[in-house]
Amino acid sequence: MRPWTRTTGLMVLAVFVAMSLASVTLMELTVDPTYLLYGIPVIAMLLGISAVSRRFSIHSGLIHLWQVLALAGSVIGLGAASQPGGGNPLIQVWHLMLDGLLHIQTTMAPMAPNPGTSLLFVLLIGLVTIIADALVLSLATPAWVAAPMLTLYLIPALAMRHPMRWWSFVALAAGFLIVLAADTSRDLSTWTRNLDRDNARRSSTTTGLWSMAALIGAPVLALSLIVGNILPTFGDLDLTSRRPRGQGPIQMQDPTIELNRNLTKQSADVVLTYNSDNPQGQYLRLASLTVLDRDSWKLTPVQLRDGDLSPAPGLDGSQPRETTRVQMGDFGSQYLPTPYAPLSFQAEGPWAFDPVSLMILSTAQNNTESTRNLAYTVTSLSTAPDPVAFSTAKVGIPPDDTITSVVPKDVPQEIVDLTAEVTRSEGSPVLKAAAIQAWLRDPRRFTYSTEAPPGDGYEVIRNFLLEDRSGYCIHFASAMALMARISGIPSRVSIGFLPGEKKGDTWQVRGRDMHAWPELYFENYGWVRFEPTAGVADAPMWTVVQGQSPTSSPSASGGSSASSTPSSSPSSSSTPSVSASDETTLGASEGPQVGETAPGIPLRTILAAVGATLGIIALLLVPMLIRLLLRRRRFGLTGTPSEVVEGLWTELRDTVADVRTTWPQGSPRQKAAGVGAAMDQPAQEALDRIAAVVERSRYSRGLDGVPDGFVDDVRYVTTDMRVKQTTGNKLSALLLPRSLFLKLLGRRP
Repeated sequence: MRPWTRTTGLMVLAVFVAMSLASVTLMELTVDPTYLLYGIPVIAMLLGISAVSRRFSIHSGLIHLWQVLALAGSVIGLGAASQPGGGNPLIQVWHLMLDGLLHIQTTMAPMAPNPGTSLLFVLLIGLVTIIADALVLSLATPAWVAAPMLTLYLIPALAMRHPMRWWSFVALAAGFLIVLAADTSRDLSTWTRNLDRDNARRSSTTTGLWSMAALIGAPVLALSLIVGNILPTFGDLDLTSRRPRGQGPIQMQDPTIELNRNLTKQSADVVLTYNSDNPQGQYLRLASLTVLDRDSWKLTPVQLRDGDLSPAPGLDGSQPRETTRVQMGDFGSQYLPTPYAPLSFQAEGPWAFDPVSLMILSTAQNNTESTRNLAYTVTSLSTAPDPVAFSTAKVGIPPDDTITSVVPKDVPQEIVDLTAEVTRSEGSPVLKAAAIQAWLRDPRRFTYSTEAPPGDGYEVIRNFLLEDRSGYCIHFASAMALMARISGIPSRVSIGFLPGEKKGDTWQVRGRDMHAWPELYFENYGWVRFEPTAGVADAPMWTVVQGQSPTSSPSASGGSSASSTPSSSPSSSSTPSVSASDETTLGASEGPQVGETAPGIPLRTILAAVGATLGIIALLLVPMLIRLLLRRRRFGLTGTPSEVVEGLWTELRDTVADVRTTWPQGSPRQKAAGVGAAMDQPAQEALDRIAAVVERSRYSRGLDGVPDGFVDDVRYVTTDMRVKQTTGNKLSALLLPRSLFLKLLGRRP
């Protein structure tokens, strides 16, 4: 590691500028520059750690360890702050990053905003910055900074399907040139490399720097424009990309991410409006999650087709037809929101559909923006069955039965036993499903909350059903779909929008109306919607059978009552809205009912507050730790006697600064006399001995060894100065050592 010099600070600044310019190249991948708002401060923080540590000659290995820990803490903090829901923050941040990775894998560049992707970008920028710092300052090989910088450039260059813009490579080249210029400025006065003449005369730094800029910088920048238009063409290679490109098997965006975001923000923005033949409005489905494993409910890869939509599984086409005319607002998605089951649609742009699930997806290049401000029309079949006939329906076999009927072997036995308990008195599949729905809708057992239950995968569902009994629509839907499968009924979880609120002849759907609900498959009825989330919508009339006591009255046609709860979560109160029958069940008490969660501070909030407090405390302790390390290092210094003496003399001087005492001018004896003027006799005598040794070390031919008692004298005097301070001064000297800050400013005490 290079010793600290004035130009070391210049090198740190050069690396900061270079890494900031290199991080800009990632903007080719996304339309959201938010990652720069976090990434550039992270670069500054990491290089600030490097600068401060090198100022005090901390070992480079320890510097990079601190940088890695600081980066990890920053990423965890940023992730926890942006991730909604409760539970373990570390697990949430991990899943946020997995969501970001999935977003990268399944979204065409430039990608739509995604907090997980931004967090991954920040992590990548931080890691590359640490590598650059190690190469430039620890290993003193500034030319090799091109490797980490080029890494940030090649990621979008190889991923993009069209050439990158010229300024990306220019920014990269300019950053590299800045690092080289800063390194060269240290000894440019003796540089003789045939730039404009071959001689050994000393030239000014300014002149040499301008010569280098003109004779090296200009050709490099020109070359960057040429190479920058050649290298990115690799992005046109088909490198096993999983982005949607029209027909063929694909993986789609995870719609639960947008669901979580909208419910957490409780967005009141109108994202779409529509007119419909159905007077009760329409549930508008985006996608259906059919795969269940220990991690979560997921999408399955689909085979997209063009042309006319396939018939809906389980329906014969005799059902009433409904027409829905939709006007999208400022909401971008690759999924087309449609009522189930769609028969046909008219929408501008390239669209394809999955013949099994009837999801409709855009195959455009920037498909995540395909629905923004789009107007389209959908003709669909009404899937509202007759309640009396439906109550005796049998379980059907859907086309994807091998997926939608599977109950994983590792489902917790507690959930299996609970399902058996809830459905034990019901004889038919529909009655079992209705019993599960009624059990989940009972407000004495479950409460609606945008705070997610703690845990991961099955643990989330288990905690929701057996412990917390609080969550939002995705948890109600996931739990019912799993319990239905355990009962032998094929199921899936659909993501989309509630009908919204009717204004005249037009329905308005807001961001907070995003919703998740289970769909179960029955013979001759196909996929039938159920509604276990009592906090946001009424139960469809076909799911409330004779003999049950539902917790909310069904609407006339089975749709969600617009007048009761038009949004997917309570916007004005944390308590779910209930109907008249709910009030009868709950009684007149205003306190928490059986099964309700009393108001309190979420665990995640407590953990975040504790983490922030510990972080602030750790930051405040950094100056103290650095000062203690310096003191310990000086008292344990091994080297020549003169080096030991000078190190301990410096410790004495820094202690004087820490206790806010003036360090006098003059020779060592004069300094010792000035410092000892206010001290007692033993301390003055010790100072005299210290000064005599320092003068002998400096002005004689040298010392044969460190005199006996010299180290003890320094320890005695410095300790005596600290212990005789007031309590406030002691804390100030310990937590905010003045000597450190003077040294950072390049001043002596």
